[in-house]
Amino acid sequence: MPLDPTITVGEKTFALTVQPGGGVVRINTASTLAAPDTLAIRHERSAPKNADAVNRHNVINRVTVVDSDGVQHLLTVSLTIGQPEHTSVTNTHVKQALAAVFGVFLADDFAMTGLTTANQEGIDKTDDILLNMG
Repeated sequence: MPLDPTITVGEKTFALTVQPGGGVVRINTASTLAAPDTLAIRHERSAPKNADAVNRHNVINRVTVVDSDGVQHLLTVSLTIGQPEHTSVTNTHVKQALAAVFGVFLADDFAMTGLTTANQEGIDKTDDILLNMG
C-alpha cells in the first residue's frame, strides 16, 4: 500500500520527502530551506514475530528556528514507543502511557515554567505532576 504523499498533523501539513529503510521523512510544506520543519517516522521489530518481540515506533520532529541575527537554532522532540507483541499488552495500555507522558508536557504548570536545569521550580512542578498522575 503506497504512503499518502501528504499528512496533516494539527495545523501542519507534511509532504513525503524520502523513505529510508523502515521509515519515512516528511517536511512541513510551510517551512523553508533556511528553517525546515521535518517529521521522521520509523518502525522496527526487535526480534522475529513471537511473544518476546518488541515493536519500536519512533517519531522525531525537528524544527529549525532562525533568530533575528540569522542564527539557526534546532528544536528536537522525539518519542519512542517500545510495545511488546505479547497479547497482554494492549493498545489501551499504550494510549494510557502516552496520555501520562503528554500530560506532563501539556500541563499548565509545565507550559508556564518550562523544564530547564536553570529552572528548578519547573523541574519540581513536573515531578509533582508525575507523582500525582496515578
